[in-house]
Amino acid sequence: MDLYRKQLKRCWSIPINLRKYQMQTETFLNRRFKQTLSVASLKVSFLMLLYFFVFFIIPFCLRLATEQQTGLKEIVIAFCVSAGMAALCELFPKSRRIHLMHFLGLFLFLGSLTASIFTISIASDVNRFTISAILDTNPSEALDFMSTFLDYKAGIILVLLTIPFCFLMIFRGSFSHPRSLSRFIIFSLIFLLPYPLMAIRNMKSQVVWKSLDYPIFIYIPFQPYSALIDALKYKRKLSAIGGHQDMPGIRKSNKAVPETIVVILGESLTRHRMGIYGYCRDTTPFLEREKDNLIIFSDFISSFPHTIPAVHAMLTPKEDSNYTIIDAFQKVGIPVWWISNQPRIGVFESDLSVLTESAEQHRWTNPNSGGNLMSIARSYDSNLLPAFEEALSYKGQKIIFLHMLGSHHSYDQRYPQGFSTNRLLQALPHLPGNIASQVQAYDMSVLYSDEIAHEILKLLQKRDALLIFTSDHGDEVYQFANFLGHGGDVLTPAMTDVPFIVWFSEQVGHQQEVIKRLRNAQNVHATLNSFFYILADLGGLEIPTLDQHNNPLSAVFYEKERYVRNMKYRDIRKAFSLDCPDYWCCH
Repeated sequence: MDLYRKQLKRCWSIPINLRKYQMQTETFLNRRFKQTLSVASLKVSFLMLLYFFVFFIIPFCLRLATEQQTGLKEIVIAFCVSAGMAALCELFPKSRRIHLMHFLGLFLFLGSLTASIFTISIASDVNRFTISAILDTNPSEALDFMSTFLDYKAGIILVLLTIPFCFLMIFRGSFSHPRSLSRFIIFSLIFLLPYPLMAIRNMKSQVVWKSLDYPIFIYIPFQPYSALIDALKYKRKLSAIGGHQDMPGIRKSNKAVPETIVVILGESLTRHRMGIYGYCRDTTPFLEREKDNLIIFSDFISSFPHTIPAVHAMLTPKEDSNYTIIDAFQKVGIPVWWISNQPRIGVFESDLSVLTESAEQHRWTNPNSGGNLMSIARSYDSNLLPAFEEALSYKGQKIIFLHMLGSHHSYDQRYPQGFSTNRLLQALPHLPGNIASQVQAYDMSVLYSDEIAHEILKLLQKRDALLIFTSDHGDEVYQFANFLGHGGDVLTPAMTDVPFIVWFSEQVGHQQEVIKRLRNAQNVHATLNSFFYILADLGGLEIPTLDQHNNPLSAVFYEKERYVRNMKYRDIRKAFSLDCPDYWCCH
């Protein structure tokens, strides 16, 4: 009986103990968060949300002003992300909360400033390609960029982005309000709001729980950091390419091939500004004189308006390949020279030097290519010629790449001061001063590239040689759109359409089968992604794993839908045309 009474007493004590623990928990939570829904607490909630939201709204308004694609979704996500950061701050005691808000504010300030500068300079969001370009930039290129694209608007943005910090100082007392459990819960629920919204959206496709990654990078200040992560991953991917010998079955064919193949790789050169492609100004007089020995391809485009991904696509047979055309030639004992007037060193070693480091011979002729990051000396493409002559002295079959600085901005720094503007006889019609100067400088840079090509051809005239002249991508210089540069969200034909010209010496001209196949391919609609296949074919490589449907010189080649980044090229062509009377070449 006594045992029964003890067990009954213990059972009755359980609810008492539960109530005791409940009271202790409530006391702890009240002491920990000091839960309140007072007017002062609501004021704090509003101020915290506003502090984080301002870092978003400034670059968002800039994108609206430049007609970039933005909408209500971005605003909703930004509000939710702002609530998430406010919830994080609510976990910290008031003595540390201000410090955390300053730290987060600095982080958001840098991201928002970067995104805003890209918007006002090249009308683009921040992506891995633009960040990769920054990582490869040296002080000389950085100064060129700032002198051209940054003006008083950058200063205004800088001032506007300091508003949240002033805001934090003015309302410092409000932000020191005791923590509140109710605020923390409300902020957290707002932060999680995108999940049910995405689930409801996905119900229409009967896939509710797939694609439910939190869209945090819609919040504009976070986008530069996301792009930086992607750019570093891309750098790691490029570092794994090249130097591989695991290319089974590759061999050198027995057919006759040119002893020397030279590839001139221009920079930012669009065919729409070349006289030999019909431009109204004679920017390519020397190539015109060689027209009898030229095969001019009418419709090649670049799949990327950025150097690194464009060259990557050219040198590899497909995106996930771990070897380049350089590796393929050197696998069968044909040496490759990579002679570049591009800078080798930027913030890091440039992606281009990583991509081409397996070449047997490297020459970097740009004085900004060494370890001195503060060098801002000008470098002209005539610097390529001594190294090119050295490469020509090598006996036997060889491949020589000449990577020009070409028409890289700033255009007026791509040709010597003594290079006379009188060489362009066709005068420009009346254009606004800033546009006229940029148009003239770009055309002069094309003219100078033509002269360098002329000097190269003079050295090849009496050799068994073939030359390919192309460019990584083009540049828009107020031709199809009121825009300067490349790589923005809006793509124009001037950015994508590149020259593809093949020159052959008299000795190669006797190889009728090669010339016939080149002429038959003149009017194909192709991309520079097929460059690997063309060069392998002309150089006499047989690679069993290559799909000859991608080779414009092959009888089995077929044309595919062409894309620039993720946009159909035909949509770009439909969106832009050279209409009179706006276009200065109209008569």
